[in-house]
Amino acid sequence: MKFRVVVIVFTIVIIGLFTQVYRLTNNLQKTLAKNDSLLVQNEAHLKSLEAFKKSILEQDMATDSISFNVAKKSNTLEAYKFYLEQFGQDGEYYAEALADLNNLFNKDGYVQIVESNGRKNFAVYDDTKGFPPEAVMIGDTPSVSGKNLFVSKMAMNVRRGIIGKDDDYRKKGNISSGQLVKMDLNSKYTFSNGAQWARIMYTE
Repeated sequence: MKFRVVVIVFTIVIIGLFTQVYRLTNNLQKTLAKNDSLLVQNEAHLKSLEAFKKSILEQDMATDSISFNVAKKSNTLEAYKFYLEQFGQDGEYYAEALADLNNLFNKDGYVQIVESNGRKNFAVYDDTKGFPPEAVMIGDTPSVSGKNLFVSKMAMNVRRGIIGKDDDYRKKGNISSGQLVKMDLNSKYTFSNGAQWARIMYTE
């Protein structure tokens, strides 16, 4: 009698354990299946995200190209400046835009930038957003920068050389009041009386 009771109890315990193992195994399979599904979904999301990024990049490149072509057709300082403001050094046509800007200043010569009484004939051009803070070399020529653009305060003659220093200082051209010029900051020459000259690039 006691043996039968022990066998029955043992059998019940075994059945309970098997039931518990079955439940755990079933739950584990469900969890694994769910994880597999999530993994597949994540992979799909990643592919979708990569495709989205690629699409954005292609749109940016197209926008970059369109903006530069518009600037090139306009061929004005304002147009190139707008392109540089939009794309900066990351722009595909950054160097070309700077080179085209240089080409706008296609004349050069010498002007007196400071009078002997200290009066300055040029004001700093301060709307330099988009331009490099320091000039970068475009071939052998420094680019426009946040430091080498100036506005003339008066109409002036542009000369081949510096009066009082060079033999040939004949008139070469002229600039008007309010005209934007690019100044060669390394060319400044100062007389003992304080008068100062410099080479400028300008559009006539």
